[in-house]
Amino acid sequence: MKFLQIQFSSLQVKLNFSMVGHTHEAVNQMFNKLSEFLAKKDTRTFKVLMTSFERCYTPSPKAVEVEHVFALKEWMSSFSTMFHNISNPHAFKFTKAPSGKVVIQYKNWGSDKQENRKPFSPDPEQWLTIVG
Repeated sequence: MKFLQIQFSSLQVKLNFSMVGHTHEAVNQMFNKLSEFLAKKDTRTFKVLMTSFERCYTPSPKAVEVEHVFALKEWMSSFSTMFHNISNPHAFKFTKAPSGKVVIQYKNWGSDKQENRKPFSPDPEQWLTIVG
């Protein structure tokens, strides 16, 4: 049974994970401002929380309620054995190869140079197949 079907044309998806404890300073600053703002305000509803988020920081961020979240972990679980015992990669590039299969390239960090991607082959048909 398929839970999710993704259709590609020439789509590429890039996914990066931040190292634990190394969040961006601007993110830390924003949540610090939100914490200070909420300490002074009675916030009893989600709508008030979203409004508080938009008012606590300059320039004002846009708060959006996410109604649907895909269970990607469950969707990809049948492919997870391919990534067993790999702990270094934090940056992944998924793309559709000319044959139609979904393939992946990875590198240790998002800041690594393009030539550090693995597999290095410029031919996507030689990358790791995720969905064939």
